[in-house]
Amino acid sequence: MFDWELEFGIFLCKQGRDIPQERARDYIGGYTIFNDFSARDIQTREMGGRLGPAKGKDFDGGNAIGPALVTPDEVPDPYNLVMRARINSEEVSYGHTKGMYWTFEQIIAYVSQSETVYPGEFFGSGTGTVRESGKHRRCCGLEMERFLKPGDTVELEVERLGTLTNA
Repeated sequence: MFDWELEFGIFLCKQGRDIPQERARDYIGGYTIFNDFSARDIQTREMGGRLGPAKGKDFDGGNAIGPALVTPDEVPDPYNLVMRARINSEEVSYGHTKGMYWTFEQIIAYVSQSETVYPGEFFGSGTGTVRESGKHRRCCGLEMERFLKPGDTVELEVERLGTLTNA
């Protein structure tokens, strides 16, 4: 049950620890698009054993990132960007980054509590980024009970960041 997930992501540009939320944006080196591919059948088995998603989320071809790393000065308001997902050119999801449950500043502040974060580390927004965007229009196939088939093309687009295409 191969699935896609429309996410927004960041790479860190500085090392830090115990970073206060109000300074966390200074640690963001760039924004990108993240397709957190998932094998839902394997993930379901793993979650039943309380292992967390291991092979259901980490496999060859999973975790597609790109097509570019866009610097913060090119994204004046990262929490007001339009996001779209298309499968075989059919739009299946539309939303905004303002739907994020947690801002990247909150994530950085939390993760860096008593722990050092390093340049190059990547954080994804999670699939909750596109919320309540209409019937059958969510941020992954699981939410629509629509999984990918061999030969499908997935296009994830985030305003100012481009379009990540995986076939």
